[in-house]
Amino acid sequence: MPAPVAGREEREMRYEEFEVMQTRFNDLDRRLQLILLGWVVSIVAFMIGLRLLTANAALLSVIH
Repeated sequence: MPAPVAGREEREMRYEEFEVMQTRFNDLDRRLQLILLGWVVSIVAFMIGLRLLTANAALLSVIH
């Protein structure tokens, strides 16, 4: 009967290793999402800045 106990412990250890890997993968996924979100926010802010600059330049050219 000791064989089933050893098999169960081995399965539990494999499951714990799987949980650890899944947690690491989820952490990596969150980091990648935050990096992508940062890039998107930066690009949007840059585009808004360009719009404001071109709008101000157009207004200045109309005023003069």
